[in-house]
Amino acid sequence: MSELIHLKEKHNSISLVAESQTEYAVKDDFDERFAKGLTLEESRKRTREFIENLPWK
Repeated sequence: MSELIHLKEKHNSISLVAESQTEYAVKDDFDERFAKGLTLEESRKRTREFIENLPWK
């Protein structure tokens, strides 16, 4: 019985990943994407155009 418990604990500990072992492959480029984003004026212009082109009845 104790051997089964030992195997179960061993199996459960294998699936656990510590944060220090985790590596993130995706680069966080939020600042770069934000800098390339729309200006306030362009955003307002697009919103206005979108609303004007809605199928109003």
